[in-house]
Parts: sequence; C-alpha cells; structure tokens
Amino acid sequence: MQYTDFEYQPTRAFRRGDMPALFAATDGEAVDAPSEEPLDSQADRDLAFADSLDDRGRTEAARGRFRAARALHEQAMELRRTHRGEADPRLLWSFTWLGELSYREGLIEEARWLLQQAHQVACKRFQADDLRFGVTLHNLAVVASKAGDNGEATRLGEQALAIKVEQLGWDHPSVARTLCVLGNLARRCKRRRVALCYFERARTIYEKTEGGVNAGLASTLVGMARVHVSMGAKVSARFLLERALQIREAVNVSPAQSASVRVLLSQVLDDDDHTVACNLVHAALQEYERHESPRPELVEHLRNLVRDHDSRRKAAN
Repeated sequence: MQYTDFEYQPTRAFRRGDMPALFAATDGEAVDAPSEEPLDSQADRDLAFADSLDDRGRTEAARGRFRAARALHEQAMELRRTHRGEADPRLLWSFTWLGELSYREGLIEEARWLLQQAHQVACKRFQADDLRFGVTLHNLAVVASKAGDNGEATRLGEQALAIKVEQLGWDHPSVARTLCVLGNLARRCKRRRVALCYFERARTIYEKTEGGVNAGLASTLVGMARVHVSMGAKVSARFLLERALQIREAVNVSPAQSASVRVLLSQVLDDDDHTVACNLVHAALQEYERHESPRPELVEHLRNLVRDHDSRRKAAN
C-alpha cells in the first residue's frame, strides 16, 4: 500500500557491504569503522534479522496495523544499536519509519521529534548535499506543513528540493514528491499560480517517469483540483478528481486517501448532481471503515457528512 507524502524508503538502498564506506562519509565527526566480523557471526545474523523486522514493519504499517509496526521497528532499532551503537546510518530509516507511524496516528509533535532524530543522524553521517540528508528535510517539511508552520515547511521543502535536483536531476519521482509538498504549501498560502506551477511540473515528471497510473500522480492531480476549486473552476476540478480517483482505484493506496478524493469530488458535484454526490460520500465512509486502523475523528467526520447528505436528500424528496 502506497503513501505519497513521506519518503520512507531510501532512494539509494543500503547494503551491508557498503557499511565501511558509509561510516567514512561523515560530516565533521570521526566515527570508527565497524570491526570486520565473519558473515556468519551473531552480529551479522542479528543485523539481517533487523532488516527483516523492518520489512515486516512496513507491511504492517501498510495494513494500518500501526501498533504492530511500531513494535517491529523498535526491535530492529535496538538490535542495530546493540551491535553498531549510534553510528549505524540505518537508524536514519528507523527514526523515519517510526516518525511516519506517529504522523499517521495524528501524533504530530511526536512525529516531528522522531524525524528530527533522523535528521540528526543524517547531519552526523552524511554531507549536507547527500540525498539522504535531503530526504530528512523533505519529511520534516511534511510534518511542519501538517502542524500549520507553513513558513518553516516551505524553507525545509525548498532546501530538500535543491539537494534532490542536484543529486537526481529534475526528472525523478523523488523530486516530484517534494514539488507536491511545496505546491500544497503554496495553495494554503493562497499563492494559486505558484501552486499550479509546482503541480504541473510534478505531473510532467510523474507522467514521464512512471506512466499514467501511480499514486504520486494521483496526489498531484488532487492538489491541482483543490486549486481549481478555490478558483471556482469546478469543471476542470471534476476532471482532475475523476482521473485521480480512477488512478487510486487502480493502485494500492490507503483507504483514507481514496476516501478523501471521493469527498472532495462530492463537494464539486453537489450542486449539479446531489444524488451522485451523496453516493460518493457513502462510498467514502464505507471505504475508510475498511481500514484496519481508522482514526475515530475521521470516521466521525465522514459520518457527519453522510447524515448531512441524507437529511438534504430527504428534504428534497
């Protein structure tokens, strides 16, 4: 199951054979390289097991089983600390995954703290222009945006974008992901034209690199649609949302993400076709309730929308 705002997978994956080089890639801090241990040592087996725990944690998180995912990631983190101490660069991803879980559960300040720890690992282990450093900035921008700190989020997002473009060039999905974050920030600040420029560039990248069916493109189209709605352009917003919904139905995304598109589309259609709008809200509620770990406040919000639509439909009849 895909989420489209966080970057929780390393763009350049770590391999255990790369560890000495990674330890040498520090910024202003001397770190002892790990001792050479036989491949069949207990430490090596434990570190391989930690990798498998993280894989299982990602699977549990995708299913909405956040408590189980957290336990697995924390166990993996402790194994790495036992054998590598605080020098293991993989702790960057441990903190990132735990931060994402907190974010999904609505624990924004806890998520911010965990992602700041990931950023500190990156500061100690990698150069300031390293891609992994840029990814931590991107994730901090996501959380700052959620917390309503638009200025800080924009600063972090722009720094992340500069690093990504330098390391990856413009035509990379990771660049598009940060462009979407900046687009949504510009939209919230009512800088509509700037937001559309960010979204258009992101859409071009996604369509060029990943084809016409991917979760990132769907999120980009939703962002564009929100701008069009704010400008009163409901026809174009409807086209964008219908395409986004079609994509999200074709790829494995969180039920909350699909439900949010249905709700927004219902708002666009409400005046023209109240029956269709009502059906979309009902479908959104049913879809989100299938999530294995739905957030109560979101369920209640959707139920209120359903009750409102049902009352208006009865009044019309």
